[in-house]
Amino acid sequence: METVRFEYQPTEYVIRIDRKQMSRKNFDKFVKWLEFEILVFEMDFDESVTKLHEEKMPYSWWENNKNKYIDNE
Repeated sequence: METVRFEYQPTEYVIRIDRKQMSRKNFDKFVKWLEFEILVFEMDFDESVTKLHEEKMPYSWWENNKNKYIDNE
């Protein structure tokens, strides 16, 4: 079996991932990421959000807080 296989059905997309190739923990992370990306896409932000982010959230904040959001294995 291929590690990842994509299927295009009439009403849905199907992603199949070989369990031997991805841990449950990484799969859960992938699902959360995908759900987040879908929500962001549906919100349809314009460029003003990016500008606001750059003005209000400096890079130093991310450097100081990223360990709260990223699981360092």
